[in-house]
Amino acid sequence: MKKVFHVIAVLVLTCSLLPSCKMRPQDAERLKAEAENGNLKSIEVLAANGGELITQSERERYIDILVNNGNYRALAGKFNDEIYRSGRLSEAQQQAMYMRWMEKGARMGTPDCMYRLGMMYLEKAHLDSTKARFWLGQAADSLQAASRVELRKMAGERTVLDEPVYAFQQMWGYNCREQSFLNRASNAVFHFFSSGKKSTWKCLFGSTWWQSLLMVLAMIIVLSIGVICVFGKRGEGTVSVAVSGIYGWLNGTLLLVFNKAKSSIPGILVSSDAIGQFSRQPATYGLISDICIWGSWCCLAIIILMYLRGLLLRFQVGHLTVWRFFTYTFGTVFSCAFIYFLSGALSTLTWIIGVTLLVAFILGGFGREWTAEEWKAHEAEWAAQAEANRRAAQERERKKKDEDRWEWQQRAWDRDKNA
Repeated sequence: MKKVFHVIAVLVLTCSLLPSCKMRPQDAERLKAEAENGNLKSIEVLAANGGELITQSERERYIDILVNNGNYRALAGKFNDEIYRSGRLSEAQQQAMYMRWMEKGARMGTPDCMYRLGMMYLEKAHLDSTKARFWLGQAADSLQAASRVELRKMAGERTVLDEPVYAFQQMWGYNCREQSFLNRASNAVFHFFSSGKKSTWKCLFGSTWWQSLLMVLAMIIVLSIGVICVFGKRGEGTVSVAVSGIYGWLNGTLLLVFNKAKSSIPGILVSSDAIGQFSRQPATYGLISDICIWGSWCCLAIIILMYLRGLLLRFQVGHLTVWRFFTYTFGTVFSCAFIYFLSGALSTLTWIIGVTLLVAFILGGFGREWTAEEWKAHEAEWAAQAEANRRAAQERERKKKDEDRWEWQQRAWDRDKNA
């Protein structure tokens, strides 16, 4: 068990540290070419993460382009620069300056700027419910999730499902609408679970506490189905779901860290164009993009090989009927997709899982080695369990052969009667 804990801890730590990789010179050259072709995402990536790979004049030019297109991050950066240059300002002056920059982006049609401006008008110092509803409504029309949740809250109609459902719709219908199906689905599902977790906690202490309890129950049911799906697999199915789970965990962790690094403002959701892709996408860079591509192809190749192996084995023993072909195919696709999305969703709990493992190490006597007698006792126990499993497998195989033989005999008798 201790070895299992160590393996999981290494995976959690590795997935948490991978997104710290920096932009490489070859990435910068490719992104510059994309930027020259007018790709705003590439321009944003270069301006934010180019570091020493771009000159200061290039960075300023990129930021000016983003500001002229109403980019939220560029406008927020301009606000910070103005604050720095202006010296000591009162809080009211800083808020007025922030509202001016957000209004600039809102009038250009940027949903996140509309949302931030609408929220400012709900604060006591700038309270104007009419303007707040207007800008939140404008943002909601573009599927901005936080503004839709706020409008539901203002109307007294908020439910525990609002935040996750709207986050899903924002990813699917706005942020990732031009990406591949797997990328859209990954971003949407992972944000759904992350937002659902937060919404459940928020509503737990309000009048809709019972909805939170129902949400927790639903999560437990989904997790139980996942556990049954994993441990119910045998042979090649075990490899397929294991690979899908690792791939989903990797993509979910990358999105989680990418999200935190790109925006720490509540209500601002970001997506990753790298996850769930089989080719390099514009505005992606570094080892992260490479890992996502390699992971996609490796995962797909292993699943296909295991699927074909399963078909071949069923054909060799004479069990491959049309019905079994469809049920086996559907079961493989469903289980792999389900475990992929579930693992990616659970990756949002990476740090909680890490802390749990640390506590388990401490309570279990971290660093304590088994004695020779303990090893022998456990080895004997494992050998006995392995032998029991082997005999059980043989018994299942024998029963299966008897059933197949009886079924064949029945068909032979039916043929003789008809003859």
